[in-house]
Formats: sequence, structure tokens, C-alpha cells
Amino acid sequence: MSDVEITLPAEMVDWVHDQVKADRCGSASEYVRKLIAFDQENEAKIARMQALVDEALASGVSDRPIGEVLAGARAKARDNAA
Repeated sequence: MSDVEITLPAEMVDWVHDQVKADRCGSASEYVRKLIAFDQENEAKIARMQALVDEALASGVSDRPIGEVLAGARAKARDNAA
């Protein structure tokens, strides 16, 4: 593992220490790793959602009835969630 030095305002340092004291994590480093992992997961979710939006925009206007379009979209969303 590599080291990275960061500087935080006192309030943030206190927050991190409070999280460690509350047993949300074992150390300040572990807390920061969890935050970074959470951010990475969110970025991946956003990228997946953007890809779906791009695909939808590229598909154009449908000639199918709205109920059929919505049913297809819901089925695709369920498939993507699995």
C-alpha cells in the first residue's frame, strides 16, 4: 500500500476521529478508504445511468404505444439491476 498525505480542516479531523471512536471504522485511514470506495461506486453508477440515457436518446422516437414503451423500459431496468 502507498501513503498519501492529506491536510484537513480541524472540523473534518474531529469528524474522522469521531467516526473511529464510534466504531464506524478501525482507523482514519480505513475511514478515508471507505469514502473513496463509496465515491468510486457512485461514479460507476452515474456512468451506467449516463450510458442508459445516451442509449435512450440515440434510439429516437418510438412508434409503439406509451404503455408498451414503459413496460419495456421497466423490464430492461430490472434486467440491468440484476
